Amino acid sequence: MRVAPWLPLCIVAFRWLGDQRHSRLLLLGNPELGGGVDARVGRNCAPLFRRTLRSRLSLEQSHIPFALSIWAIAVKEGDEMDIRRIRNFIAVVEAGSIARAASALHIAQPALSAQMKQLEESMDSELLSRSSKGVAPTAVGIELVRKGRLLLQMFQSVQSIGHDMAAAPEGLVTVGLPASAGAILSVPLMRALMERYPKIELGLLEITSADLGTQLKSGRLDIAVLFDDVLTTGMRHEAVMDEDLFVVSTDKDTDETPIAKLRDLSLVLPARPNSMRLLLDKACGQRGFVPKVVAEISSPYSMLQLAQAGLSATILPGTIVGRGLPSNLHASRIVAPRLTRTVCLATNTEVPISARAAVVLDLVRETLKDFVENARFDAVRWKPSRAARSKARR
Repeated sequence: MRVAPWLPLCIVAFRWLGDQRHSRLLLLGNPELGGGVDARVGRNCAPLFRRTLRSRLSLEQSHIPFALSIWAIAVKEGDEMDIRRIRNFIAVVEAGSIARAASALHIAQPALSAQMKQLEESMDSELLSRSSKGVAPTAVGIELVRKGRLLLQMFQSVQSIGHDMAAAPEGLVTVGLPASAGAILSVPLMRALMERYPKIELGLLEITSADLGTQLKSGRLDIAVLFDDVLTTGMRHEAVMDEDLFVVSTDKDTDETPIAKLRDLSLVLPARPNSMRLLLDKACGQRGFVPKVVAEISSPYSMLQLAQAGLSATILPGTIVGRGLPSNLHASRIVAPRLTRTVCLATNTEVPISARAAVVLDLVRETLKDFVENARFDAVRWKPSRAARSKARR
């Protein structure tokens, strides 16, 4: 029988509410692995679950698309696969060794090995491939890690409801962002959090925009600041600002550079699949040439230093140019056509956003808007929300 999309969270909710009778749902597993759900359980628990969502979690069923049919939080008595085992399994996979994971978790190695065996028996599948070098997840294990991270994030969201409903939310919120956004967000965002929500712990992860979507969908991030070219299904997103691309060099003769002129420049650029590099390569390719790249460097600040030394020109986004440049450098906007990319805020549609993540999301939006309003020139432009645009038209 097909697993109902609300059952996994149902078990989490009932456990959190202390309802042991309903937490012992007969949820045997993913149908693809030979498991299923007792139909009577589904009929009995559906109304209770919906009431729980509305009254205790303040969520609608449409906001819980957790139809991944994660294998279980509780299964039949005497064969329980709980949150702890899933968390420990993920730790083993990340460590690549049961011994290393046991040390990190402060658990005896034999006890952790027994947990992994019990988990495999509950799943009726081999989850780890063992060798003298350590362990690696099987195909089923990889899927359990992916869905397990989402489950843990959801479970943490349910556990923290009491904190989130209080006046001062607390807990960890992890924000992923590219280096260009990190430069304008890190300090003001941290300052705002310390002043307004001192109990929230902020985690900032600076990675490429191409990797941000993967990390968000895997459950490692609560919020991602990324570009519209990497948006995919499974993300709820909001476009917040546009930024233009600029040629940055010691040449101060012009404020605008047609794309065709880039063929004459020696450039230091980030390596693919950087979104700015892909946008530039596409625009140049459409005009019949490939930009002359003398070096590929991942850090925009190293690129800026090379340009400042007069060794090459580089291409930088408005979020960096808008903060101001060293006195010997000049920014020339790329035109004919103008190259622009859109900055978006994204969260995972498969996990309800917690109140603490929601306030951090608001602060990220507020910080970006403040930056746009105080930028040195129109390198960046704010994009009003749909509600604001609708109000402006009335």
